[in-house]
Amino acid sequence: MLFREYLERNGHPIDSDLARRFYRWIVAYLDDSNRVRILREYSEAGRAKLRKTRDGCWFVYGDNEPASWVFAEIYHGRDLSRMRPEELINRICICHPKGRSEADKNFAYNFVMGAKTWNSTLAYHHKHVFDVKDGAVSRAPEEMSAPLANAQMLRYLCPMNHFLMPERFRNLVERHGDQRFQGVASYFMLLRYGNDYRDFVSRIHAANAAQALRLGEENYESLEMPESTSNSAPPPTTQSDNYPAEMVTRLAPQTGCEFIMTGGGDRRDYSTRKIPLMRLAKPYTLFLSWKDPASAPSTAVGKFSLNLQALLVEGYVRLEGCVPDQVIRMFIRRKEGRYYIQYSRNSPALEISSVP
Repeated sequence: MLFREYLERNGHPIDSDLARRFYRWIVAYLDDSNRVRILREYSEAGRAKLRKTRDGCWFVYGDNEPASWVFAEIYHGRDLSRMRPEELINRICICHPKGRSEADKNFAYNFVMGAKTWNSTLAYHHKHVFDVKDGAVSRAPEEMSAPLANAQMLRYLCPMNHFLMPERFRNLVERHGDQRFQGVASYFMLLRYGNDYRDFVSRIHAANAAQALRLGEENYESLEMPESTSNSAPPPTTQSDNYPAEMVTRLAPQTGCEFIMTGGGDRRDYSTRKIPLMRLAKPYTLFLSWKDPASAPSTAVGKFSLNLQALLVEGYVRLEGCVPDQVIRMFIRRKEGRYYIQYSRNSPALEISSVP
Protein backbone atom coordinates (compact mmCIF):
# COMPACT_ATOMS: atom_id res chain seq x y z
CA MET A 1 0.00 0.00 0.00
CA LEU A 2 1.25 3.47 -0.85
CA PHE A 3 1.72 5.78 2.13
CA ARG A 4 -0.67 8.32 0.59
CA GLU A 5 -3.34 5.60 0.34
CA TYR A 6 -2.79 4.79 4.00
CA LEU A 7 -3.23 8.48 4.89
CA GLU A 8 -6.47 8.61 2.90
CA ARG A 9 -7.89 5.50 4.60
CA ASN A 10 -6.44 5.50 8.11
CA GLY A 11 -3.87 8.20 8.73
CA HIS A 12 -6.03 11.33 8.74
CA PRO A 13 -9.58 10.13 9.52
CA ILE A 14 -11.15 13.49 10.38
CA ASP A 15 -13.68 15.83 8.82
CA SER A 16 -11.78 18.37 6.69
CA ASP A 17 -14.37 21.12 7.24
CA LEU A 18 -14.11 20.79 11.03
CA ALA A 19 -10.31 20.85 10.73
CA ARG A 20 -10.42 24.02 8.60
CA ARG A 21 -12.79 25.78 10.99
CA PHE A 22 -10.67 24.97 14.02
CA TYR A 23 -7.51 26.18 12.25
CA ARG A 24 -9.16 29.55 11.56
CA TRP A 25 -10.35 29.58 15.18
CA ILE A 26 -6.75 29.16 16.43
CA VAL A 27 -5.56 31.99 14.16
CA ALA A 28 -8.24 34.26 15.64
CA TYR A 29 -7.30 33.10 19.15
CA LEU A 30 -3.68 34.08 18.56
CA ASP A 31 -4.68 37.55 17.36
CA ASP A 32 -5.31 38.42 21.02
CA SER A 33 -1.96 38.94 22.75
CA ASN A 34 -3.58 38.30 26.15
CA ARG A 35 -4.54 34.70 25.35
CA VAL A 36 -2.43 31.94 26.87
CA ARG A 37 -0.31 30.10 24.29
CA ILE A 38 -0.15 26.31 24.71
CA LEU A 39 3.27 24.91 23.82
CA ARG A 40 5.09 21.59 23.86
CA GLU A 41 7.29 21.11 26.93
CA TYR A 42 10.89 22.24 26.52
CA SER A 43 13.30 19.71 28.03
CA GLU A 44 12.99 19.77 31.82
CA ALA A 45 11.24 23.13 32.03
CA GLY A 46 8.11 21.58 33.54
CA ARG A 47 4.47 21.55 32.50
CA ALA A 48 1.35 23.42 33.54
CA LYS A 49 3.11 26.48 34.96
CA LEU A 50 2.00 29.86 33.64
CA ARG A 51 4.94 31.82 32.15
CA LYS A 52 5.62 34.98 30.13
CA THR A 53 7.70 35.44 27.00
CA ARG A 54 10.35 38.16 26.78
CA ASP A 55 7.81 40.39 25.04
CA GLY A 56 5.01 39.82 27.55
CA CYS A 57 2.95 36.98 26.08
CA TRP A 58 1.52 34.32 28.42
CA PHE A 59 2.27 30.67 27.68
CA VAL A 60 2.20 27.24 29.30
CA TYR A 61 3.96 23.96 28.51
CA GLY A 62 2.19 20.62 28.17
CA ASP A 63 2.88 17.15 26.81
CA ASN A 64 1.29 15.82 23.62
CA GLU A 65 -2.16 15.36 25.19
CA PRO A 66 -3.57 18.77 24.13
CA ALA A 67 -2.80 17.95 20.49
CA SER A 68 -4.27 14.46 20.89
CA TRP A 69 -7.36 15.96 22.53
CA VAL A 70 -7.95 18.27 19.55
CA PHE A 71 -7.54 15.41 17.08
CA ALA A 72 -9.81 13.11 19.11
CA GLU A 73 -12.55 15.74 19.41
CA ILE A 74 -12.58 16.38 15.66
CA TYR A 75 -12.34 12.64 14.98
CA HIS A 76 -15.58 12.25 16.95
CA GLY A 77 -17.23 15.01 14.90
CA ARG A 78 -17.14 17.80 17.47
CA ASP A 79 -16.86 21.35 16.19
CA LEU A 80 -14.19 22.99 18.37
CA SER A 81 -14.62 26.30 16.56
CA ARG A 82 -17.78 26.77 18.62
CA MET A 83 -15.76 27.14 21.83
CA ARG A 84 -15.42 30.49 23.50
CA PRO A 85 -11.68 31.38 23.48
CA GLU A 86 -11.32 31.04 27.25
CA GLU A 87 -12.68 27.50 27.06
CA LEU A 88 -9.58 26.20 25.31
CA ILE A 89 -7.42 26.47 28.41
CA ASN A 90 -10.15 25.21 30.71
CA ARG A 91 -10.95 22.13 28.63
CA ILE A 92 -7.64 20.76 27.38
CA CYS A 93 -5.70 18.10 29.24
CA ILE A 94 -2.20 19.08 30.33
CA CYS A 95 -0.64 16.18 32.20
CA HIS A 96 1.57 17.52 34.96
CA PRO A 97 4.02 14.75 35.94
CA LYS A 98 4.07 15.64 39.65
CA GLY A 99 0.40 16.45 40.07
CA ARG A 100 -1.81 19.47 39.79
CA SER A 101 -0.82 20.88 43.19
CA GLU A 102 2.59 21.90 41.86
CA ALA A 103 1.19 23.82 38.93
CA ASP A 104 0.75 27.58 39.04
CA LYS A 105 -2.32 28.20 41.21
CA ASN A 106 -3.47 30.96 38.87
CA PHE A 107 -3.67 28.55 35.96
CA ALA A 108 -6.82 26.43 35.75
CA TYR A 109 -7.12 23.30 33.65
CA ASN A 110 -9.13 20.09 33.64
CA PHE A 111 -8.45 16.48 32.76
CA VAL A 112 -11.18 16.00 30.16
CA MET A 113 -9.50 13.97 27.43
CA GLY A 114 -11.85 12.53 24.84
CA ALA A 115 -11.70 8.85 23.95
CA LYS A 116 -8.78 8.20 21.59
CA THR A 117 -9.58 5.21 19.42
CA TRP A 118 -5.89 4.86 18.56
CA ASN A 119 -4.73 5.00 22.20
CA SER A 120 -2.73 1.79 22.40
CA THR A 121 0.95 1.01 22.07
CA LEU A 122 -0.17 -1.77 19.74
CA ALA A 123 -2.09 0.49 17.37
CA TYR A 124 -1.56 4.10 16.26
CA HIS A 125 0.75 6.91 17.31
CA HIS A 126 -0.32 10.55 16.97
CA LYS A 127 2.24 12.49 14.89
CA HIS A 128 2.89 16.02 13.67
CA VAL A 129 3.79 16.75 10.05
CA PHE A 130 6.02 19.68 11.05
CA ASP A 131 7.61 18.83 14.39
CA VAL A 132 6.64 20.87 17.44
CA LYS A 133 10.05 20.45 19.07
CA ASP A 134 11.78 21.80 15.98
CA GLY A 135 14.66 24.16 16.74
CA ALA A 136 12.98 26.80 14.57
CA VAL A 137 10.19 27.31 17.15
CA SER A 138 11.26 25.54 20.35
CA ARG A 139 13.15 27.59 22.94
CA ALA A 140 13.97 27.58 26.63
CA PRO A 141 11.35 29.53 28.65
CA GLU A 142 13.61 32.56 29.10
CA GLU A 143 14.24 32.73 25.33
CA MET A 144 10.66 32.32 24.13
CA SER A 145 9.04 35.20 22.19
CA ALA A 146 5.45 35.84 21.16
CA PRO A 147 6.05 35.12 17.40
CA LEU A 148 7.74 31.82 18.24
CA ALA A 149 4.97 30.92 20.70
CA ASN A 150 2.33 31.61 18.03
CA ALA A 151 4.17 29.50 15.45
CA GLN A 152 4.66 26.61 17.87
CA MET A 153 1.05 26.62 19.08
CA LEU A 154 -0.15 26.43 15.48
CA ARG A 155 2.13 23.45 14.84
CA TYR A 156 1.04 21.89 18.12
CA LEU A 157 -2.75 22.11 17.84
CA CYS A 158 -3.62 22.61 14.16
CA PRO A 159 -5.34 19.39 12.96
CA MET A 160 -3.92 19.96 9.46
CA ASN A 161 -0.55 19.19 11.08
CA HIS A 162 -1.71 15.88 12.62
CA PHE A 163 -1.81 12.31 11.34
CA LEU A 164 -1.71 8.80 12.77
CA MET A 165 1.10 6.32 12.19
CA PRO A 166 1.04 2.63 13.13
CA GLU A 167 2.86 2.45 16.45
CA ARG A 168 5.40 -0.11 15.32
CA PHE A 169 6.54 2.22 12.52
CA ARG A 170 6.62 5.44 14.56
CA ASN A 171 10.42 5.70 14.38
CA LEU A 172 10.12 6.22 10.63
CA VAL A 173 8.60 9.66 11.24
CA GLU A 174 10.29 10.67 14.48
CA ARG A 175 13.05 13.27 14.33
CA HIS A 176 16.02 11.94 12.34
CA GLY A 177 13.71 9.37 10.73
CA ASP A 178 12.87 8.99 7.04
CA GLN A 179 11.95 12.53 5.94
CA ARG A 180 9.95 11.23 2.99
CA PHE A 181 7.04 10.19 5.24
CA GLN A 182 6.50 13.66 6.68
CA GLY A 183 7.12 15.11 3.22
CA VAL A 184 4.35 12.99 1.71
CA ALA A 185 2.10 13.83 4.67
CA SER A 186 2.72 17.54 4.05
CA TYR A 187 1.91 17.24 0.35
CA PHE A 188 -1.19 15.20 1.23
CA MET A 189 -2.38 18.05 3.50
CA LEU A 190 -1.72 20.60 0.76
CA LEU A 191 -3.87 18.65 -1.70
CA ARG A 192 -6.60 18.18 0.89
CA TYR A 193 -6.72 21.68 2.42
CA GLY A 194 -5.34 23.95 -0.31
CA ASN A 195 -5.10 27.62 0.64
CA ASP A 196 -5.80 26.98 4.31
CA TYR A 197 -2.74 24.74 4.44
CA ARG A 198 -0.63 27.28 2.54
CA ASP A 199 -1.66 29.89 5.09
CA PHE A 200 -0.78 27.51 7.94
CA VAL A 201 2.70 26.84 6.51
CA SER A 202 3.34 30.58 6.12
CA ARG A 203 2.73 31.11 9.86
CA ILE A 204 4.81 28.34 11.46
CA HIS A 205 8.40 29.52 10.80
CA ALA A 206 9.11 26.42 8.72
CA ALA A 207 12.27 27.11 6.76
CA ASN A 208 12.12 23.53 5.48
CA ALA A 209 8.53 23.79 4.16
CA ALA A 210 9.42 24.12 0.48
CA GLN A 211 11.85 21.22 0.73
CA ALA A 212 9.31 19.05 2.56
CA LEU A 213 6.59 19.72 -0.01
CA ARG A 214 8.98 19.04 -2.89
CA LEU A 215 10.09 15.80 -1.24
CA GLY A 216 6.46 14.87 -0.71
CA GLU A 217 5.44 15.55 -4.30
CA GLU A 218 8.41 13.53 -5.62
CA ASN A 219 7.50 10.50 -3.47
CA TYR A 220 3.72 10.79 -3.46
CA GLU A 221 3.13 7.99 -5.98
CA SER A 222 6.00 5.73 -4.89
CA LEU A 223 6.53 5.75 -1.09
CA GLU A 224 5.07 2.58 0.37
CA MET A 225 4.05 1.58 3.87
CA PRO A 226 6.66 -0.66 5.53
CA GLU A 227 4.55 -3.81 5.41
CA SER A 228 4.53 -3.47 1.62
CA THR A 229 8.29 -3.00 1.33
CA SER A 230 9.75 -5.23 4.04
CA ASN A 231 8.07 -8.50 3.06
CA SER A 232 10.59 -10.04 0.69
CA ALA A 233 9.33 -13.61 1.16
CA PRO A 234 6.94 -15.00 -1.48
CA PRO A 235 3.27 -14.85 -0.44
CA PRO A 236 1.70 -18.00 1.03
CA THR A 237 -0.39 -20.12 -1.31
CA THR A 238 -3.56 -19.12 0.57
CA GLN A 239 -3.17 -15.48 -0.44
CA SER A 240 -5.42 -13.99 -3.11
CA ASP A 241 -5.42 -10.55 -4.71
CA ASN A 242 -8.08 -9.17 -2.36
CA TYR A 243 -7.55 -11.07 0.87
CA PRO A 244 -3.95 -11.07 2.16
CA ALA A 245 -3.22 -14.23 4.09
CA GLU A 246 -1.58 -12.18 6.82
CA MET A 247 -5.02 -10.74 7.67
CA VAL A 248 -7.52 -13.57 7.10
CA THR A 249 -6.93 -17.28 6.42
CA ARG A 250 -9.71 -19.84 5.90
CA LEU A 251 -9.23 -22.96 8.01
CA ALA A 252 -10.13 -26.52 7.09
CA PRO A 253 -13.60 -27.64 8.33
CA GLN A 254 -12.09 -30.17 10.75
CA THR A 255 -9.83 -27.54 12.35
CA GLY A 256 -10.62 -26.57 15.93
CA CYS A 257 -11.47 -22.93 16.74
CA GLU A 258 -11.19 -21.05 20.01
CA PHE A 259 -14.22 -18.83 19.40
CA ILE A 260 -17.72 -19.23 17.96
CA MET A 261 -19.79 -16.35 16.56
CA THR A 262 -23.38 -16.64 15.34
CA GLY A 263 -24.67 -13.49 13.69
CA GLY A 264 -27.88 -12.27 12.19
CA GLY A 265 -31.40 -12.43 13.56
CA ASP A 266 -34.56 -10.53 12.76
CA ARG A 267 -33.78 -7.32 10.83
CA ARG A 268 -30.08 -7.42 11.79
CA ASP A 269 -27.39 -7.42 9.13
CA TYR A 270 -24.41 -7.47 11.47
CA SER A 271 -22.90 -9.09 14.53
CA THR A 272 -20.32 -7.55 16.86
CA ARG A 273 -17.68 -8.83 19.22
CA LYS A 274 -15.50 -7.17 21.88
CA ILE A 275 -12.00 -8.68 21.97
CA PRO A 276 -9.37 -8.06 24.69
CA LEU A 277 -6.23 -6.26 23.49
CA MET A 278 -4.06 -9.19 24.57
CA ARG A 279 -5.49 -11.14 21.61
CA LEU A 280 -3.45 -8.93 19.25
CA ALA A 281 -0.40 -11.03 20.08
CA LYS A 282 -1.66 -14.24 18.42
CA PRO A 283 -4.14 -15.38 15.74
CA TYR A 284 -7.84 -15.19 16.58
CA THR A 285 -9.50 -18.40 15.34
CA LEU A 286 -13.23 -18.08 14.74
CA PHE A 287 -16.09 -20.32 13.60
CA LEU A 288 -18.69 -18.01 12.02
CA SER A 289 -22.31 -18.96 11.35
CA TRP A 290 -25.44 -16.92 10.57
CA LYS A 291 -29.18 -17.02 11.26
CA ASP A 292 -31.80 -15.29 9.16
CA PRO A 293 -34.33 -14.95 10.69
CA ALA A 294 -33.54 -15.61 14.34
CA SER A 295 -35.84 -18.68 14.40
CA ALA A 296 -34.03 -20.28 11.46
CA PRO A 297 -31.26 -22.85 11.89
CA SER A 298 -27.77 -21.40 11.68
CA THR A 299 -25.81 -21.67 8.44
CA ALA A 300 -22.04 -22.14 8.60
CA VAL A 301 -19.98 -19.42 6.90
CA GLY A 302 -16.61 -20.96 7.69
CA LYS A 303 -13.69 -21.18 10.05
CA PHE A 304 -11.10 -18.41 9.90
CA SER A 305 -7.84 -17.32 11.46
CA LEU A 306 -7.77 -13.53 11.88
CA ASN A 307 -4.65 -11.39 12.33
CA LEU A 308 -6.19 -8.67 14.50
CA GLN A 309 -3.08 -6.50 14.45
CA ALA A 310 -3.10 -6.34 10.65
CA LEU A 311 -6.87 -5.77 10.56
CA LEU A 312 -6.48 -2.92 13.05
CA VAL A 313 -3.70 -1.22 11.09
CA GLU A 314 -5.71 -1.47 7.86
CA GLY A 315 -8.84 -0.02 9.47
CA TYR A 316 -11.16 -3.06 9.35
CA VAL A 317 -11.55 -3.25 13.15
CA ARG A 318 -11.24 -0.47 15.71
CA LEU A 319 -10.15 0.23 19.25
CA GLU A 320 -12.87 1.26 21.67
CA GLY A 321 -12.93 2.60 25.22
CA CYS A 322 -10.15 3.95 27.41
CA VAL A 323 -7.19 2.33 29.11
CA PRO A 324 -7.32 -0.02 31.05
CA ASP A 325 -10.73 -1.09 29.71
CA GLN A 326 -9.87 -0.67 26.05
CA VAL A 327 -10.89 -3.48 23.66
CA ILE A 328 -10.92 -4.28 19.97
CA ARG A 329 -14.40 -3.97 18.47
CA MET A 330 -15.05 -6.23 15.47
CA PHE A 331 -18.21 -6.06 13.35
CA ILE A 332 -19.10 -8.71 10.79
CA ARG A 333 -21.73 -7.53 8.32
CA ARG A 334 -23.88 -9.46 5.86
CA LYS A 335 -24.60 -7.81 2.53
CA GLU A 336 -26.40 -9.61 -0.30
CA GLY A 337 -25.33 -13.00 0.99
CA ARG A 338 -21.70 -12.04 1.53
CA TYR A 339 -19.87 -11.43 4.81
CA TYR A 340 -17.49 -8.56 5.59
CA ILE A 341 -15.35 -7.31 8.44
CA GLN A 342 -16.33 -3.63 8.58
CA TYR A 343 -16.79 -1.56 11.74
CA SER A 344 -19.08 1.05 10.16
CA ARG A 345 -20.98 1.38 6.90
CA ASN A 346 -18.52 3.98 5.60
CA SER A 347 -15.27 2.31 6.72
CA PRO A 348 -13.08 -0.11 4.69
CA ALA A 349 -14.71 -3.52 4.19
CA LEU A 350 -12.91 -6.87 3.88
CA GLU A 351 -15.00 -9.74 2.49
CA ILE A 352 -14.26 -13.01 4.27
CA SER A 353 -16.88 -15.33 2.80
CA SER A 354 -14.85 -15.87 -0.39
CA VAL A 355 -11.43 -16.23 1.24
CA PRO A 356 -9.96 -19.39 -0.33
